[in-house]
Amino acid sequence: MDRQKDFEVVVQAMAEAGEAVKNYAYRVGDATSQLANVTLLFGMNPNESISSRSYRCRASWHWNASMVGIDLLFSLAEKGHCKKAYLRDLQRASEMLDQ
Repeated sequence: MDRQKDFEVVVQAMAEAGEAVKNYAYRVGDATSQLANVTLLFGMNPNESISSRSYRCRASWHWNASMVGIDLLFSLAEKGHCKKAYLRDLQRASEMLDQ
């Protein structure tokens, strides 16, 4: 009986560790995209990712092409990635204003 409980504890710990690694990777990816947006693409908002900017500026053909490419790249993990990134950026900005 104790072995079963030990196994369940180990499985739970691994799941929590996996979630922590996933969250960390997400934050690093987001920060890297923000850095690239500002340094390589001369973006004016240091808190905006390339995905978010691609959605926001989609009226321009090159940003629309970027949005289509990024959405295709992320299509297995998330549908409409750029729009969701834009909405997450708006939510994050709103939360900062509320503080």
